[in-house]
Amino acid sequence: KAGAKCYSHANLHSRLDVAKTFSNWQKEHHPEIKMAKDISKDIVKEFLNEKAQTVTQATLDTYAAQLRGISENLKDTYGCKGFEVERAISERDHIRTPEGHTRAEVERIIEKCGTEQQRDAVKVAYDVGARANGIANLRGKDFIERDGKMYVHLREKGGRERTMEVPKQYQAEIKAISDKLAPNERLYP
Repeated sequence: KAGAKCYSHANLHSRLDVAKTFSNWQKEHHPEIKMAKDISKDIVKEFLNEKAQTVTQATLDTYAAQLRGISENLKDTYGCKGFEVERAISERDHIRTPEGHTRAEVERIIEKCGTEQQRDAVKVAYDVGARANGIANLRGKDFIERDGKMYVHLREKGGRERTMEVPKQYQAEIKAISDKLAPNERLYP
């Protein structure tokens, strides 16, 4: 079809994940909706506002972008009107891990770690928002310094890769951890 789009493997899976999350939420909160053409911007806004209570602004923006893409896919595939997606604002006012821990809670977790490697793994996970499998695959060469900034390259579930910039307030801590590792040495063996 003219105008058909190709998607990267990562974008396809991201779109499918958001579609599944939205679909499951919609079934629970609006079971009266049986067809995609009946999804209104108010329902999408309600979904995003609920997500805004628990996710970061970046994640919320990703949800919105993927929902816009889903709407375009519906228009292109089925000729229906699609739905509008308005930007929502995250209510999270400080950095948290995906599980929702504050820095103080993470410090208490770190105190209970038995080894230095465990403490370092928890710090990196918190500081860059890495998932457990991203930490499990992390090696010395995955800590990158460039142009006065520090990045961590993560290999995560489903073969996905992402490079996260380390927030300035955590760069010294992450640099000290990365300096302990040889290029192919794992952070947490």
